[in-house]
Amino acid sequence: MSQHGIETIKIENFKCFESLEINGFKRVNLVGGKNNVGKTALLEALELVSNSYNPYILAYLTWTLLRRRQDKGYLENDLFHDNSISFKLNSNLNQVEINRDISDLTNHLFKQQFDSPPFDNLSDMALRFVVGVANTTIPIGRLSDADLNAFFSMRAKKEEIKGIFVKSSRLSDDELAILYGVIINKDKEHFLEDSIRVFSDYLRSIKVVPMSQGVKLKAKLANKNELVLLSSLGEGVNRYIAILCAIWASQDGYLFIDEIENGIHYTNYPKLWELIFLASAQANCQVFVTSHSKECITAFNNTQLLENTKDSGAYFELFYSQKKQRISAAYRDAEQLKYALDHNEDIRGE
Repeated sequence: MSQHGIETIKIENFKCFESLEINGFKRVNLVGGKNNVGKTALLEALELVSNSYNPYILAYLTWTLLRRRQDKGYLENDLFHDNSISFKLNSNLNQVEINRDISDLTNHLFKQQFDSPPFDNLSDMALRFVVGVANTTIPIGRLSDADLNAFFSMRAKKEEIKGIFVKSSRLSDDELAILYGVIINKDKEHFLEDSIRVFSDYLRSIKVVPMSQGVKLKAKLANKNELVLLSSLGEGVNRYIAILCAIWASQDGYLFIDEIENGIHYTNYPKLWELIFLASAQANCQVFVTSHSKECITAFNNTQLLENTKDSGAYFELFYSQKKQRISAAYRDAEQLKYALDHNEDIRGE
């Protein structure tokens, strides 16, 4: 786990969570549960709290979080649970509080600063970012021009963000090329190529090819002399390479992977988990992953039971508690999880 990694988080009034507390995060963490039980929202909360050392980065990430799953040009402020006036995220590292301020200042701010349609429905967007670690309050609607420039220039300073969020859908060619560029800068192409050969018998290496419209990633295949576009090889290859590149791109930081199994054949889950445990240790990267695949959870647990990976993984299950009338979380250690999997017990929040 990262030397200063997240060990615990407490969430209040964020998205679908009224109140949720999880303790015992390790270097590689898997979150299971039914659909619509908050797995992605938990990753987003962890993403925000892991970067809250800088109020401007927190503001930038809040904006990107809103855009990630919504149509461009129309953003709905869905960050606050049940119309709460604020949400709080507390961890062993720091704390974050974002307050809702009913004002049209934000609407005006977003209209002026972005080349996109007006976001009229963002009139109640949070204007204040309270960052506990810095004990700082930033009223976004009242920033000076210099501060505004600093805030919005964060879009061009992503290298200052300590973590990467790998969404559940396929990465674009440009997104993948950026991640591969990090691998090149860190001189880790050999790791990726060795890992590729584990994943595929026919895929030999990845090449960066300059083109008139920018750079493209191409693949060298065992049975072809000419390079082929990486995007032509299917979603599984795209996702596999994206995950491995993202680990090194998140060196000394955090990686968040939503629905890791998407596009990857179940026979490759064991190989993928072994590489994630290996690479995250080498890169000093704390990894948080969601999945609702029993085969993927089984492969994770088999990997964390290996001698060289013991005590470096943790499994958490999100479920709706009828008793508490809210979403709760349960930790299962490796032996408990193995017993449940072997005896076909519920392990996904059923």
